[in-house]
Amino acid sequence: MAPLFCPIYQGKPIDRALSVDTVKRLVKDGARRAGFDPLEVRDFSGHSMRVGAAQDLLCRGHDTAAIMRAGGWKSVNVLARYLELAEHNVWA
Repeated sequence: MAPLFCPIYQGKPIDRALSVDTVKRLVKDGARRAGFDPLEVRDFSGHSMRVGAAQDLLCRGHDTAAIMRAGGWKSVNVLARYLELAEHNVWA
């Protein structure tokens, strides 16, 4: 299966996934451009998108089983950690 995002070299896609460092840099650059405080930007990572996706699914009314399937989680305890700061917190 081809990667969803890949590097571009001289205007041409390269058939491999982005490196972890590249994803981290892109996320932090995006947070800076979005106007986040520099102290907050340091907490952003590629993993932030995974957390945000789980929280967005919860806020849109998806049940925990659907979120677990979408994110590949096998443990509701692990999912609970992802969702603990969601606006719509079903765990509180």
